Amino acid sequence: MRFHTDTLTTKDLWDAARIARVDMEFTQHGSRSRDRGFEVRLTGESKRRPNSGTRGAGDDYAATWDQWGVFIAYLFDRDPEMMTQDYADLDEFQFRTNYRFNVEGYWPSDAHGDHRFKSYGVPYRQECTKCSAVTRWK
Repeated sequence: MRFHTDTLTTKDLWDAARIARVDMEFTQHGSRSRDRGFEVRLTGESKRRPNSGTRGAGDDYAATWDQWGVFIAYLFDRDPEMMTQDYADLDEFQFRTNYRFNVEGYWPSDAHGDHRFKSYGVPYRQECTKCSAVTRWK
């Protein structure tokens, strides 16, 4: 995922990875919208393999939806003006994750690594069948 920022540093990325309990690889790039961009790849506790973009996923496991959420929430706390390829701003991130990561300590009490999102008749919204996680879109 690409992050565009004026203020985040590599230390912020490493702090976010520690809090999200993930392994991270990143590269720094230019950005047309901010001072710099970071391309970040996380691996973590999912039961699924990451999409490597090439054939064969290797031995790593992808970061979970909750691990990504904690990682992104920490970075938005450090730079509320940051943008990502998936979230234009903090408000969109909070809306689309149903404010799940807007809690003290970042980690939701019912976080787990195997979300199964299902629609229950509400347009533009899916809920996890195992916990309180909700994903929304406009």
